[in-house]
Amino acid sequence: MATDVLLPSPAADRQHVGDQAGIPGTTLEVSRVGLGTSAIGGWMWSGTDGAESVDAIRAAVEHGINVIDTAPAYGFGRSEEIVGKSRFVNKD
Repeated sequence: MATDVLLPSPAADRQHVGDQAGIPGTTLEVSRVGLGTSAIGGWMWSGTDGAESVDAIRAAVEHGINVIDTAPAYGFGRSEEIVGKSRFVNKD
């Protein structure tokens, strides 16, 4: 199933979406743009398709985003489960 994801094309604008910033005092580099997953939880938004959510995570990672915001309150943990099961997220 095709999903509309509001990200620029990888070839044209990846350098802007995937711009990295260092965290002082660490060797960590994080993207300046993050993916918020409150809607992936689906609780207050009439439900969400898990496959579409994984597609959105995949697109974000492919565009260089490595910051994903999630919380137990997002769909009573559903967004955390979807993000955690995504094979596109580095679990190191």
